[in-house]
Amino acid sequence: MMMNLRYPVLILLLCGFTQPSYAKEAALSWFRTTPLQLTLNALVRNQPKLAWQELITALDKHPLPHQYWQPIKEQILSQTDCGKQLTSTKKPAAITLSIISRATFSALDHQIKLSAEQITQTASFELREPSESIILSGHLNPNLSYQEWETSDLLAKPEPGIYTLTIGQNSYDILISSYSTYQWLERSTSESSLLNSKPPQLTNQCPPMTVFQQWFDAEYRQVGTQHALASQINQIHIPPEAVPEQAKFQRVSARIFEYQSDIKIEYLHRVAVPYI
Repeated sequence: MMMNLRYPVLILLLCGFTQPSYAKEAALSWFRTTPLQLTLNALVRNQPKLAWQELITALDKHPLPHQYWQPIKEQILSQTDCGKQLTSTKKPAAITLSIISRATFSALDHQIKLSAEQITQTASFELREPSESIILSGHLNPNLSYQEWETSDLLAKPEPGIYTLTIGQNSYDILISSYSTYQWLERSTSESSLLNSKPPQLTNQCPPMTVFQQWFDAEYRQVGTQHALASQINQIHIPPEAVPEQAKFQRVSARIFEYQSDIKIEYLHRVAVPYI
């Protein structure tokens, strides 16, 4: 079973972050005493749901750099159908949490968005980042078919780690990864209809990165439907589609996603592109 884990990760975990205070939590183990010892034990014993619980508990007690836990998270997702088996209590809505990076013509920035569909009951919510600061809050309204809330533009990349979503009386831990999203799509310096692409090498058995084109009006409302573009290639050509009426802006986005506690987690990178 250990062959499924990446050797560099194992070396780091077995040799680093030894903490004697943690030893009493696991007297018997295949691994050296580290904060992630119980997670690895459960994972190699083919108990991915237990491994997930242990991972969340360990990171809650001992925040670690994402380089140490992200490959383990990927392995857990791969054994739980992209996280779909990491279920929890029924929620009053279908929730999507989006971690967004954006490249406009003048700046690079970030944003976090929470959206809700299929809302069945009124409920308040709060989303806290790893520092425990509230970054989003609001009320679910069953009279609406769709709601969304988003942060203001963030200059810094959202911190990887445990985010806590509280809906009513229930709280859900969401482990946000760190990806080099700006490499997913970059405008070519030689041709306006060309984007350079470096898709992420996922090992979590989730769908590969998808790329799509969108048009927006002066109020930045989507005009028409989005168009899927070829992905998983190093260069993406933007097709010369007819510009929809009232369109003022064009954007190409790349997306991957996973699931945790029945919540869809999206990682998006959006690139503003000129008219062709």
